[in-house]
Amino acid sequence: MIDPHIVFLKTEKGETEFSTRTYKLNHALRYVLILVNGKATVSDIQGKGAGLCNIEEALGQLAAQGFIQTTAEQVPQTHASTQSPKHEIIALAKSLLGTDAGPVIRKLQEAADTPEALTQATTACRRLIKLAIDAQKADDFNRHAQEIIYSSALRLAH
Repeated sequence: MIDPHIVFLKTEKGETEFSTRTYKLNHALRYVLILVNGKATVSDIQGKGAGLCNIEEALGQLAAQGFIQTTAEQVPQTHASTQSPKHEIIALAKSLLGTDAGPVIRKLQEAADTPEALTQATTACRRLIKLAIDAQKADDFNRHAQEIIYSSALRLAH
């Protein structure tokens, strides 16, 4: 299941398909590709494409085929791609929360380095950040963390 807060954007291949239909995507996948704009969350896309097809499955196919990527994948990956998702999320917490990151980092360090465990840990961290720091930072942290988890799962699948 894709986190409903993840934001996708078109890759160069996706932009090419959008403009020229070079890859001849079927109608349902093309429609979902059109809805991907780098700002809409998965939930937003599901709302706009309701009744058409399984949006989540279509997004997964588009990502696997290289037409879209998460906004987290857009950031140039220097050393991050060689790090585990847990370390990437800890780095995210440090950069987003600064000196307030300590309790969040401890909670993440206690989690196993699996997508399921990291999803549970980031959900708990979101609640902690929302209560102790700031609701907007909590939402930002959660969205970016889920994108990291999703991206790492895609990398492992290939």
